[in-house]
Amino acid sequence: MFGIYQNPDFFYAVNNPSDVADADQCTLALDRLMQDLNTKAAAGGPNSKVADGKASMPFQYVHGLTQCTPDLTEQNCEACLKKVISDIPFCCQNKVGGRVIKRNCNLRFEKNRFYNPNAVDTIQVSSSPPPSCTTTPSQGPAVSPNIPSTREGT
Repeated sequence: MFGIYQNPDFFYAVNNPSDVADADQCTLALDRLMQDLNTKAAAGGPNSKVADGKASMPFQYVHGLTQCTPDLTEQNCEACLKKVISDIPFCCQNKVGGRVIKRNCNLRFEKNRFYNPNAVDTIQVSSSPPPSCTTTPSQGPAVSPNIPSTREGT
């Protein structure tokens, strides 16, 4: 049903297997970026509820993208994005990248740009002091245990 934030329990997440070196500083930079992207995506028009940007760190960036289905109101989009942002620690804590997907919204972040910056208006979030986010090897990707069934889309 369009315009209604449906099935808030639908959830899928995956992370980049590499860990960040300075987890606390990187988490702060990612949190600031995601909050800014949430506000911008939610305020988008009826055909463009998407925002991308990056947070600067020494020698690299963390790139992020948030998106809602265009049928959501600004308030419902913001609520959906707040939920996916709050799910980052469950799938992607201390990782250099990750995705959280819900029925009506999603987010992604990576150390490398994964989107076309000409497709949407990009914002840049600066962090003070700039954290260092170098990576260390980790185990393979972690996938959320709450994977939807094939009947989920009906």
